[in-house]
Amino acid sequence: MSGTSMAGPHIAGVMALLKQKHSTLNPYELKSVLLAHGKVIHDADKKTYSVSRQGAGRVQVAESLNAKIVTIPATLSFGLTDIEQQKTLAQEITLKNISSEAITVTPQWNGHKALQVSAPSVTLAAGESKKILVKAKITGSLMASANDELDGFLKLVSDKEVVAQLPALAVAGTSLEEVRAFEVFKAKAEKGDARSQCELGVCYDSGVGVTKNLTQ
Repeated sequence: MSGTSMAGPHIAGVMALLKQKHSTLNPYELKSVLLAHGKVIHDADKKTYSVSRQGAGRVQVAESLNAKIVTIPATLSFGLTDIEQQKTLAQEITLKNISSEAITVTPQWNGHKALQVSAPSVTLAAGESKKILVKAKITGSLMASANDELDGFLKLVSDKEVVAQLPALAVAGTSLEEVRAFEVFKAKAEKGDARSQCELGVCYDSGVGVTKNLTQ
């Protein structure tokens, strides 16, 4: 069984367990606890599903119950961006140590080659919060096509243990108009629209951007 009819009550039950374990955390922090420990999903050929399809991955209750840190926000969204050669974007996040001991975390990136995400290491005392700046460098020459979804996961590592991971996504293209058109076609194609699937096939194979008139 699958779909929101199953996911909704399942997640409601998981959140109840997390609230019982971490009773002092607010809803945003509980969301982080849930998302930061998802299991990244792969297809039958071991290819990782895109962040736009799997989000933070499959829920892992035991790992979430043993969370050591939370991040606000729980995900890294760099939005729609136009790019010709190279661009660097930035997003500030807050890290909070919810364990009873000091912890040092080092960010490690695993994702699309055209998107490089980095952040400084940080040490947090028990209960301490700190803000860090996460930078995302997009390199146009490494994109698979003129319009592309660039994604991956920023892992926060402490003593070789991944204590949290944040899904990251940027949608980049030669112009914002073409990026938005690309996203429209992608959404329709995933719902089975044959024309959109055809147009996206041209876009992916040739590397040619989707133009405005194709959305009409």
